[in-house]
Amino acid sequence: MNENKILKNVDDKWEVTTNRYVAYIDIMGFKDLVARASHDEIYGLMKRIEYSKQVNENINWDGNNLGLVKTTTYSDSIMIYSKDDSVEALHSFICTVSGITYDLFCELIPHKGAISFGIMTLDTISSIFFGQPLIDAYLLQEELSFYGIAVH
Repeated sequence: MNENKILKNVDDKWEVTTNRYVAYIDIMGFKDLVARASHDEIYGLMKRIEYSKQVNENINWDGNNLGLVKTTTYSDSIMIYSKDDSVEALHSFICTVSGITYDLFCELIPHKGAISFGIMTLDTISSIFFGQPLIDAYLLQEELSFYGIAVH
């Protein structure tokens, strides 16, 4: 494991494997939305969410370095990762999760999600993403009976 902590993603100098905060957000009713709405409408909706994520990742909001956070979207799932377990990364992570959640509510997109913490691998060069906190966040959001975000 110590070898992995030395590895860096060349593009951004993030450690490949380290302790991170992880959020998993699931867009509810996505399958039905795909069946009811046009492909262009869904694409536009996903681009609006993507734009919000890019803004939240790249601006300095209220003194936070939001470059300490990455997001990934796959179909109806949004995953958010902190760079490490520093206080600054946690603050930026919370701001990003809050911003995305706010945008989802403003777009009237029902969602539920969870936040977890632990050793997580993000190898962006090889597209390898795995770790217990991602599994914990996914499983907890599956158990939720409300729209919103819970902490593991």
